[in-house]
Order: sequence, then structure tokens, then C-alpha cells
Amino acid sequence: MASRQHILKRSLRQLGRRACALLVILVLPGFAPALAAACDIEAGLAAFHAQEQAAAETLLRECTTVGEPLAEAHFYLGILARNAGKLESAETDLAAAVRLQPDNVSYRLEWAVTKEWLGRLVEAQGIYTDALTIQPGNLPARLGIARMEHWRGHLRRSLAIYRELRIDFPADRGVQTGLAYALMADNKVDDARALFTDLLTTDPKDASAAKGLEMLEDLRTHQVQAHGGKVRDALGQDISQFRFAYSATPSYAFKWGFELVGRNGFVQPPDSSGVPVNRAVKSSQAVFGEYRFNAKTSTFASLRREELAGDEKQHKLHLELMHKPSDKHRIFAGVIPALIDGRYASALTYAGYVYEHSKEWSAMAQFYYGLDREFPESQALSVSVTRNYGLRSWLRLGTSYSQTSGNGQSSAYLSVRHHINREWAVSGQVINNFSTNEREINLGVIYEF
Repeated sequence: MASRQHILKRSLRQLGRRACALLVILVLPGFAPALAAACDIEAGLAAFHAQEQAAAETLLRECTTVGEPLAEAHFYLGILARNAGKLESAETDLAAAVRLQPDNVSYRLEWAVTKEWLGRLVEAQGIYTDALTIQPGNLPARLGIARMEHWRGHLRRSLAIYRELRIDFPADRGVQTGLAYALMADNKVDDARALFTDLLTTDPKDASAAKGLEMLEDLRTHQVQAHGGKVRDALGQDISQFRFAYSATPSYAFKWGFELVGRNGFVQPPDSSGVPVNRAVKSSQAVFGEYRFNAKTSTFASLRREELAGDEKQHKLHLELMHKPSDKHRIFAGVIPALIDGRYASALTYAGYVYEHSKEWSAMAQFYYGLDREFPESQALSVSVTRNYGLRSWLRLGTSYSQTSGNGQSSAYLSVRHHINREWAVSGQVINNFSTNEREINLGVIYEF
């Protein structure tokens, strides 16, 4: 009996609360409409389209705090914040819009674009990929993936996607523009120029195509260097020398070239790294190649043949691996084994670190360890600072300390390259070994085309 009374009392209390609510609505008819009017999404959208920033933000924000939050309000708030340069706030609101309406592809695309602007390329690519699972074949999403592959340094993947898109959407200007920029990044100058020219032919006001053609004028894929100078050995004798080098970069991933060095006598030339050169060399020839896996990782290899005293020939193989874990940091390591007339003679191993403080300033430190069968082992530490300026011009100052069998040597060097215009540059280098009084001075010209 008591249990039935308890249930009856609870039912009466609930009925009383509902009656009170009904009474409020009947007696105060303006109260309920006021609640509904607190979130006026239509007014917020009208202010947005009228470019009334403050009013739109106030009205739309109310729709995310009163009652159930609206995905549409978060979406337009994100666009407003992005237009105002508030990228973190924009990303937060657009993420909320996607969370509330996960199947809305438009919301996902704008979220991904904001991630791009924030530099979160991997995250942006993931969002574009998710959008394709919802709407396969979506053009903006496929373009976004191609763009992310390009910016992340995966040009082969990017070009493959752009070429597929051009088959599916042959008249789309966004596809043609993206492909042209990817071709330019891959050093396919003629193909990129043809696409940019076609775009400007159909629309002379196409700013992206005009900018692309302007950038092509600064692109250089070949370089020729000619240097001459003197080396003063430990005995105070001056030996003249020349150096000629050529390099080509046919694609983003690959670079190759060769170098010729000649002197009018045998000399142990001072090295900017400070590593002791144990054998006198008269001339050398080298071929080299560099392969870039992506924007962060690359490898370098060269083969050098040197003429030594006594008609001996030395062959050096140089292998290096470089990786950029972030925009400001770069690490590398290498090994240089050497053979003399076919027999193993020595090996030099090294590791280095580069800190790129800004586009203008960077610092580098390198440590070397050499093991030679005929000479004692050696170690060297080299540090340098580089100041970049102008158009591919720089000034570098470095110093080093080396030690062989307990004997220490210190040296310093100054190296500079200054571009006179887009094609021509002059360069110079001075290396001085303070311990042995060995010195090298050379000047050169560089032509890029």
C-alpha cells in the first residue's frame, strides 16, 4: 500500500510541473518565442553574406551556445575566422562542424584547406582521403591530395594524380594549374611553360598562370663553374690550380654532374673541413649524383679519381645520407673509402648537423674520423655560419680543429657567392691553416641556365 502511495505522489508532482510549464506558456505568450529567437541562424547567415563580420559572428555564436549547437553555425564561424586570419579558431569551429555532420563533404573540404594553411599537410591529406570515402571521385578532394603530395615533396605521386585528373576533367583549370606547378617543381620547364601559356591564352587575366610563367624565369636546371687560384704548401711554394664543374638537375628527384681539378704540381691542399690530407695530389676527376626521395630525405654518391705522386692512382667513393626531421633541423652522415692502385688505403667517416634559424641564417657542425693504413688516425671538428641574401647569394665563415697522432691543427675559411643577375654569379674562397701556414685562394664565375 505504501508503495502505491509513493508512486501516486511522484506522478502528481510530475503532473504539477507540466501544468506549471503550460501555465507559463499560456500566461506569458512572449516567453517561448524569446527562447527560439535566441538562435536566429537565418539572420546570422544574412549577416555573413552581407560581410557584416561582427554581427554575423555574434548571431552565429549564439546558435552554438543556446540549445543544441548547429553544425552550420560552426561551419560559417570557421570561415569567418579563417578570413580574419585566425586559423586556430577556424580549425576548431570547422572540426566541430564535421563532428556534428560527419557526412558533409563540403565541411570536410574547408576543414582540410584550413589544415593546409596551418601547415599540417599530413592531417589535411587524411581529411581529403576521408572525403573520398564519402563521395568517391570528388574533384576538390582529389586535387587536395595531389596538392599535399606536391608540397610534401612526393612529386611522382602528385604528378600521377594530376595526370589522372586531367583525363577525367580535361577542361578544369584547377587541374591544369596544379599540374603545371607540379611540372615546374619537377624541373620539366618546357611542359610547364606550355600549360601556363595555354591557360593564359584562354584567360589572359589568370593570375596563377602569369605567376607561374614569372617563376619559370628564375628556374635554373644547369650550372657551369670555372675557378682559378693558388695553393701555398707548407714549404711556402705557390702552386696554381683550376677547377671546372658542371651539374644538371633534370628532375626534382635527381641531380648529376662532374668536376675536373688540375694543378701544376703535387700538393696536399688544405680542406675547409679541417681534415688533414695525407697524400699529395696533382689532378682529380669526379662524377657525382644526388637522389632526393622526398622533401626530407636524400642521398649523395660520387666517384673520384686522383693522380698521386709516384704515378699512383687513388679512387675515392663518397656516400652520404641526409634527412630533415623538421624545417629547421637537418642531419647527415657519410663515408669516404679510398683505394690506391686497387688496394684499400683509408676511410673517412663523418656526421653533421645543420640548424636553419631562418631563411637568412643557418649554422652547421661536422665531426670527422679518419682511419688510414699508412698514417695515424685523425679526428676533426668543423663549425660554420652561413648568411643567405639576395638571389641565391650567400656568405659563409667557418673554423675547424683537427688532430692526428697528438698533433693539433687549426684552420679557418671564408666562402662567398654573389649573384650579379639571374644567370651569372661570382664566387671566392680563402682557406688558411694556421698551424702549417698552408693556404688556398680561388676565385670563380658561375653560369646558371
